[in-house]
Amino acid sequence: MIKVHCVAHRLELCLKGAFKDSYFTQIDELLMRLYSLYSRSGKKWKELKAIGEALEEHVMKPSRSQGTRWINHR
Repeated sequence: MIKVHCVAHRLELCLKGAFKDSYFTQIDELLMRLYSLYSRSGKKWKELKAIGEALEEHVMKPSRSQGTRWINHR
């Protein structure tokens, strides 16, 4: 049996290893906290959209950064 990773997954593993001692983990945790905060509360999401409209900025709802582990997903 030979263990084979797809190219996208291998790239993810390489980058994760390269950034192991940097802010990669902290950024990942921040993204998950933002996702958790706004996915569970419609009221908070509406308030964030209102702030974005007041600042004339397009606000995107944070997506789950874990699960599919490919770089383009993050």
